[in-house]
Amino acid sequence: GQLLALRQELDMAACIQRSILPSAFPQADEFSLAASLQTAREVGGDFYDFFTLPDGRWALIIADVSDKGLAAALFMAVARTALRSIAAIVPEPAACLTRTNDLLSAENDAAMFVTVFYSVFDPASGRLSYANGGHNPPALLDAGGRVRYLEGTDGVALGVMPEMPYAAREITLSPGDRLLFYTDGVTEAIDGRERAFDLGRLTAALEDSRGADVDELVETVVARVRTFAGDAPQFDDITLMALHYRGADNGRDPALARRADRALENDFQIALLR
Repeated sequence: GQLLALRQELDMAACIQRSILPSAFPQADEFSLAASLQTAREVGGDFYDFFTLPDGRWALIIADVSDKGLAAALFMAVARTALRSIAAIVPEPAACLTRTNDLLSAENDAAMFVTVFYSVFDPASGRLSYANGGHNPPALLDAGGRVRYLEGTDGVALGVMPEMPYAAREITLSPGDRLLFYTDGVTEAIDGRERAFDLGRLTAALEDSRGADVDELVETVVARVRTFAGDAPQFDDITLMALHYRGADNGRDPALARRADRALENDFQIALLR
């Protein structure tokens, strides 16, 4: 009886946790997003998140709580809520992580922590500013099919100690660039011979996904990790989020735009003649 009750509680927790993750992906001309989360147990400590900020930019987040099970799931929910609430007031990456860390460190008797990659993306310019709190650096797959990993910002995981400094960096994405956010469940997935999937295999999977849309990109990496691991048990959550930046004026048909500009010019000349 007790076992059944526990099983039902875990199922309920898993259901609540799934409902926390955003499921409706933005339908924008400038960019598209996709994500996938495969938990190792019923509930997990990983999460991804995205939401619009008051100024029209987007917060894009991926995070991984230390530990497993219900405790990690609870801390994940608290961390996500803290990040969302603080981002609405202080969206800039360094300031947001600094404040969130202070909040999570204040009453953390369980000594849990969470690695966070928090970024603010501006679809109008392609600018992405970010602060990394101890997380895996996202991979940038450029339009030419080259892969590089974003530079770190020397921030530690959140929840360890208050008043820790966080710094930010900024990159500008070019049209056609794709960015893959992931947790260490991807790179540390183990096969039957105790080998890790590692960055080399992730880079190869990305290079083979050059023309892929974001859904396909995420599916390819997940499939590669699963094939690599084979029958080996999954020890960690496997979480990915991909961003494809198409460009600020992607929604405008160039011919229509030129015609509209000409019409404006004509109106202006007619107005001058009057």
